[in-house]
Amino acid sequence: GPFIAVDVEVMEGVAMGLVANPEESPDQFCMDIRNLVTQIEGGIWVLDYLWSFASEMDNPECYPDLLRTHREICVKGMLDYHNVPSVYKKYVMLAKYHNSTLDKIDPGCTIPMSVLKIDIPESTASDAEDIND
Repeated sequence: GPFIAVDVEVMEGVAMGLVANPEESPDQFCMDIRNLVTQIEGGIWVLDYLWSFASEMDNPECYPDLLRTHREICVKGMLDYHNVPSVYKKYVMLAKYHNSTLDKIDPGCTIPMSVLKIDIPESTASDAEDIND
């Protein structure tokens, strides 16, 4: 699928055994890890790469270009695979993730959200339930 799923129990287990900073508590480590993931439809936790790029890029001024490219990939995938439900629903999930990332961005930001948001047909809401197909 288009996501890297993260098991919450594994995250918590890692935190208990592999705290990178000895002065950091396992609870703080879990919080740090949780800042790198997001929950998508179906309650699945995934690596929140698109949001993380905003603060991790060497050239943050390129972030709008990254969002535009990500949008193009989603839209092209939904168009190209509209007749292949098992693939199409993954692009719908990716588009929803894209839009939810845009919802986190400060409205005062210079990125034009209306240009970057993806219109997802209503009929696809139930089509994207399981990303593991």
